[in-house]
Amino acid sequence: MQKNKNAIVFLLNAANKDINNFRQSLPLLHHHYLAKHNCEVICFYEKNFPKEEIEFLTDNSPAPLIFQEVDFKMPNYAKDLLESIPDFVPHPLFPQVPGFPMGYRHMCRFYAGEIFKQELLDDYEYVWRLDTDSFILQAIEGNVFEDMSNANAVYGYINIQHDHPKMVKGLWELAATYFKPSSSSIFTPEAREKHFQRVFYTNFEIYNMKWFKSSGYQDFYNHIDKSAGIYKYRWGDHAIRYLALHGLGAEDKCLFFKDIVYQHGEVYHNRRIVNNF
Repeated sequence: MQKNKNAIVFLLNAANKDINNFRQSLPLLHHHYLAKHNCEVICFYEKNFPKEEIEFLTDNSPAPLIFQEVDFKMPNYAKDLLESIPDFVPHPLFPQVPGFPMGYRHMCRFYAGEIFKQELLDDYEYVWRLDTDSFILQAIEGNVFEDMSNANAVYGYINIQHDHPKMVKGLWELAATYFKPSSSSIFTPEAREKHFQRVFYTNFEIYNMKWFKSSGYQDFYNHIDKSAGIYKYRWGDHAIRYLALHGLGAEDKCLFFKDIVYQHGEVYHNRRIVNNF
């Protein structure tokens, strides 16, 4: 595989809603980006993803697809940690609606750090992650990978939001202990209220693979991972990413894609997003 290639990645699961969303998002992605800017599209998929759907996508996708199975397993935690992990984490605001089963938390862990260990991605310079319900609604004027390279960016994003306090329980404190308050301005008591709930909108994000494979990021991710907080509380990859980029002093190397007309699920973005670190 030649060096300096770029890729778009998805993670597929067997839920009918997600399958139908992906069938809608692929043509939009092709029409509004891939038709002018060729790059590889890699589909990681869970073991129970239907083989007939892979055949359908292969035959009907407007762009060639590369498929790679991932086998999600619980890390080898100590017994006491394993016993503290619930089968299901309820939604903090709407307990009557579906919350976060084990599969969702496997996804969080995959995107928080395990994706950067995938051999299939070893020779890619930039990887653009989208979700199955990420819809590109209008033509993207430029080449997002060239934009990243020209800006010498390590991370590209489309929005910053806030997660619920229950979903980041203990995460800021663990990160602050790791980075120490003196090494990053956000890990001080004064900065906590502003930053401890903040997250990147990771259903659209672009990684500089060299940076995310580096020991700086990977050591932090492994420190977070061994706590089992991803499974106990549903610490999301979006929250881990935000703290890592700030703790490692890379917040000025994050590129804000403000002009992309985009929809995730039912949330619509139309050049109205405010970049506010």
